[in-house]
Amino acid sequence: MALFSERYGFTPIRTQLQHESADDHLRIGLWNVYYVMAKGWEMQESRENRLLTRQWLRFWKRPIDDMPGYGQSINNLAKKRILKGEWYEVYNLIEFFAQEVVGEDEEPELYEWFNSVLEENMSPYRFVDGSLVEIDSVTDITAIEQALADTETFGGAKEHLATALRLLANREDPDARLSIKESISAVESVAKVITDMPKATLTPALKKLQDSGVVLHEDQIEGWKKLYHYSSDAKGIRHAALEKPVVTVAEARYWLVSCSAFVSLLLHLWLSTKTEKPTDD
Repeated sequence: MALFSERYGFTPIRTQLQHESADDHLRIGLWNVYYVMAKGWEMQESRENRLLTRQWLRFWKRPIDDMPGYGQSINNLAKKRILKGEWYEVYNLIEFFAQEVVGEDEEPELYEWFNSVLEENMSPYRFVDGSLVEIDSVTDITAIEQALADTETFGGAKEHLATALRLLANREDPDARLSIKESISAVESVAKVITDMPKATLTPALKKLQDSGVVLHEDQIEGWKKLYHYSSDAKGIRHAALEKPVVTVAEARYWLVSCSAFVSLLLHLWLSTKTEKPTDD
């Protein structure tokens, strides 16, 4: 809820996403989540030592014999980085910290806590499947997370989606072209499994789905055929490129969200005609 002064125009309300920046409110919110989680370590010495040692060595990359004996010293480093470091350094630390905590204690709610701060402060980044990714809307996040959950027993498709996500999450060197390829491969993988056509491409697999009772509008089928052909012909996305391809991160994000939603739709429609879910394991 907006503050009184914001509602009546005495203080400005942020209306733009914080692309390549992080204001004080965002930094303090992220630090507060970090600190609340880190303070809990003081009562669990062995856990604190494991997590802080890994942070000292793997994130800060400092000599092990220089590691301070008191955890607060490392947390002070983290506080300085979050409150005063470059905006991308803040995200580097938050991502590392969250992945370490969730990996150690399986506390996925930490991602939700960070995401609530990011959303409240109009950051375009969110934790999705453990990585910070630039996402345009909550709807996009939901589509990706739903597809990852829906493909839990479809190892190939899930791996394609997770790889597409990881390639976009690499903020220093995102590989948009390969991410698109992985997104499309997820759709193709699901279609192959549920049609029992392991050597088929997407077009004949979709045709078989229609023949088996899965209701997909003809225009929808045609639309995906054209997108599939586009990925084959344009910019060397799925096949060898004749020249260096130029594919933007925005395009790759669109493909990831669209393919995620289509994967979930295909599985939903297919399962509505079946009683037993197949796997590709």
